Amino acid sequence: MFSSPAQIAESYIGFRSRALRTNDFGAQTGLNTQIWNGSFLQVVFAEAYGDPVLQFALPALGHTASALHFARVMNLTVKTPRVGDIAFYTFPTDGLMSQGHAGIVTDVQDWKTQGLIHAIEGETSTNSTLRYADATDGVWKRSRFATEILEFARFENLRTAPLRRKAPTLDGTKIRYLKRSDQAPEIQRALGDVFGNRVRGLRKGVWDAATSHAYAEWQRMTGHEPTGLPKDGGLAELGYLTGRFVVS
Repeated sequence: MFSSPAQIAESYIGFRSRALRTNDFGAQTGLNTQIWNGSFLQVVFAEAYGDPVLQFALPALGHTASALHFARVMNLTVKTPRVGDIAFYTFPTDGLMSQGHAGIVTDVQDWKTQGLIHAIEGETSTNSTLRYADATDGVWKRSRFATEILEFARFENLRTAPLRRKAPTLDGTKIRYLKRSDQAPEIQRALGDVFGNRVRGLRKGVWDAATSHAYAEWQRMTGHEPTGLPKDGGLAELGYLTGRFVVS
């Protein structure tokens, strides 16, 4: 029987992380001991959707900033929320900086009248009126007002996302490590679409160490051997998901 992201998230309410952010969600995504709200989202959506296209998008959920970047690039953001969407928040920390966070929308009946949603979030506190009343180490249901919400994203729309333009045809066998290639920039842009700000240090047009590392992470997530070279698998899936290119 199909379970929606909201239903699966509901089943995790009350989960508590262990010391030093060690928890089951981070263990499953390879991001243990890191901020784990994104890992919670990634695990929930992995359980909800067996669709290969949606599975390919899961690495982008590992960090809130990457997930929001990916949602914007792939035109997944929506203005009116519905149950199962991801809500992205921002909270002021010291008047100068802001902190990103996200949750899975579970109730929108008060959105039009009060600008209020209810969501389930990882690495958060219980829904207390005292903001810092308890530790942010669990999965809990929270209420959030529009003043805290940046955007909503509907990841299931990837199923119908069209190619964004006339996509060029690439041949991964022509790309060599540390060599310049006129095909590399499209792949680098696609990796940026998926991983957002986690892809850094790329030399545009050169298949450098940073590009190879990012591509190897993509290969791991899509079940290919993580060689870091596009000739070894994963390229067609990356092009299909992002709409950046097709593979000859």
